Amino acid sequence: MNRPAITAWRAPTLAAAFGAAITLFVFWPGLMSVDSAVQFAQARGVVPWDDVHPVLMAALWRATDAVCAGPGGLFALFVLAWWAGLACWAGQWRTTAWRRVMLVLVVGFWPASFLMLGHVWKDVGMSAALLLASAFCLQWHRGRGGWSRVAALVFLFVACGFRHNAAAAA
Repeated sequence: MNRPAITAWRAPTLAAAFGAAITLFVFWPGLMSVDSAVQFAQARGVVPWDDVHPVLMAALWRATDAVCAGPGGLFALFVLAWWAGLACWAGQWRTTAWRRVMLVLVVGFWPASFLMLGHVWKDVGMSAALLLASAFCLQWHRGRGGWSRVAALVFLFVACGFRHNAAAAA
């Protein structure tokens, strides 16, 4: 990667790090609904897994619960994935650093985005995966590496693993 490309990523990455820190501070350890509580119980083995709740979220929750007990681990993973996807997406636009920063902050703190991001929901995981997939699709479209095509497909499959109806979005 050449020097201008590295510089193009620095500003949106710093803005995304700021957004992630604010999100984690405001909503820690993440807001849960009854649906989230059932999936958390599935992750801990209290109730059996079923086909109503996607297994991917319970499996991820089981892994993050081993590192950070409770909903905070999965919440942090969702928050970091969302803001990283936003930074990757904004870093590819051919515009000034100030505009890329504003893009990250306006989209990230837009009330509909920001308030949903505070929840530990499968919708948030799906949204973060779709955002990352779109960023990698944009990178692939601009001819920046064949690996981005693989990453885009992986995140599309991950998005479909969070919601039964995510295939239409993918």
